[in-house]
Amino acid sequence: MPAEPPDELRADAPLRLQPDGGTFAQNASNLFGLDQGAAIGLELRYALARHVEVALYRTNIEKTIQLSSKIDLVHEHAGTPLSVSALISIEGTNNFHTNYQPGISIVVSRAVATRLAQYVEPTWVDHTGIEAGLNESTSFVGLGARARVRRHLYLVAEVSPRVNGYRPDKAEFGFGLEERVGGHVFQLDFSNTTTTTLAQVARGGFPNTLVLGFNLARKFF
Repeated sequence: MPAEPPDELRADAPLRLQPDGGTFAQNASNLFGLDQGAAIGLELRYALARHVEVALYRTNIEKTIQLSSKIDLVHEHAGTPLSVSALISIEGTNNFHTNYQPGISIVVSRAVATRLAQYVEPTWVDHTGIEAGLNESTSFVGLGARARVRRHLYLVAEVSPRVNGYRPDKAEFGFGLEERVGGHVFQLDFSNTTTTTLAQVARGGFPNTLVLGFNLARKFF
């Protein structure tokens, strides 16, 4: 076990799968969404201190803006097998004017040498049924993994089963390939949803569908 997981396997490495409804056959006929308008998300993260960061994220799905902050509480090293981070967020639709939904997550991760990283993220989000006129929250557990298959090539996968509360659709899931080039991360993935914020993921993905997505991230040191 390395003293600290390398950058490509850290707990704060984003595993955000961004690939609309319809059956698998319908989505295959339009090349898994490439013939349609894209669901686009833009995010900026900034480190206030070494283990504290804030983030601003906006997606064109209902013009949702999510504000979040993450604090790294425990760091994996020779005597500590896990990394633990706490994340708090709040999001609102219509450019943060309506339907406010706060959320809390604990991110637990473990790296196996430099080959595999595993993530468990118990999460609670309030007011997830607000758009349906329901005063309900949702609890779910995000499960993810990143496995290195070549020097800079990784397989990534995630699923977010709900534990209780409002859960109108199937649990969100996604999988894909990730290539790291310098400070850039390129990810091609498939998912059953276009959603990316905590409240959107809590409501789940579309049944019987699969859509294609592409993510690009850049890290500045």
